[in-house]
Amino acid sequence: MLRQCCLTVAGDAHTERCQAHKPGRAHERAAGHIDVIRGPSRHERLEQIAVALLHALGEDPTRPGLVDTPRRFAAMWREFIEFDPGTLDTSFEQSTSSGLVAVTGMRVWSMCEHHLLPFWADVAIGYRPHRQVLGLSKFARIAQKHAHRLTLQEELVRGIAEEVAELSGTEDVGVIAVGEHLCMTMRGARTPHRMASEAWRGCFDAQMYGESAADRHRTAFHRLVSMATVS
Repeated sequence: MLRQCCLTVAGDAHTERCQAHKPGRAHERAAGHIDVIRGPSRHERLEQIAVALLHALGEDPTRPGLVDTPRRFAAMWREFIEFDPGTLDTSFEQSTSSGLVAVTGMRVWSMCEHHLLPFWADVAIGYRPHRQVLGLSKFARIAQKHAHRLTLQEELVRGIAEEVAELSGTEDVGVIAVGEHLCMTMRGARTPHRMASEAWRGCFDAQMYGESAADRHRTAFHRLVSMATVS
């Protein structure tokens, strides 16, 4: 469940080949028409990859249990890569800068770029609005946008923080994610785990504001995240 808390804190395109000359089509050439021979679509290429993979695994792609697998495989990857997060930049003006805002409870699924295996992450975003606030649903849409690609959890939080800062007009943005990666849970060490990562900008960044000020804002952010988690 997505929750919001507030606290005031001090201070593919494939190669295409065009045939402009084709016997018997002089009238079309004169009219500026051309014939285009297109390569296979993304869906078709993904199906071909699935068939090749099944063969490499020693399977028969034509057997009853697998006959529709290439189509499902292609549809799954297209749904993931072609995900549309919708409108991201809806914001509302406010007369003064407000205190810290935290949006938590956003679980996203992504794909590890090292093993092409899924990982999930619970994302929390904190920011200090300056004159405008982002629409609440935009935080989830931004998180989903950055999750629907081949990535790493470290890159996920960095990308979310950058986009929230850009769209909200404030550099004071912090992002925390805690997740589990199937590339570790189901292979290799085969161990359940939790990985935590963070990205800090503006008042949360010790290099910009100093350790004391950054710690104060990070502590307030963690407090809001904890409040939302237990409520």
